[in-house]
Amino acid sequence: MKRNMRREPLDRSYLTVKETSVTPVVNSSSSVVRWNVMVMGEAKATDGTISETEDWYLVGIRQVDGEWKVEDVRVNVPN
Repeated sequence: MKRNMRREPLDRSYLTVKETSVTPVVNSSSSVVRWNVMVMGEAKATDGTISETEDWYLVGIRQVDGEWKVEDVRVNVPN
């Protein structure tokens, strides 16, 4: 098991968010609003080691019956 460690995201046992930042995305759609959300934090592995982590999300929302609802979320998508 030690030789064949699971890939890094599966070894995380606890994630802590330290900072987030949000920027709007230029978007030609008039019905969907999109944002880039960057989340920085710490990942604590099952063996107790702690490492810094940074994840990027592309979030799309749409107004439905007067309420904003999440349409899609993509994680760590290259630009």
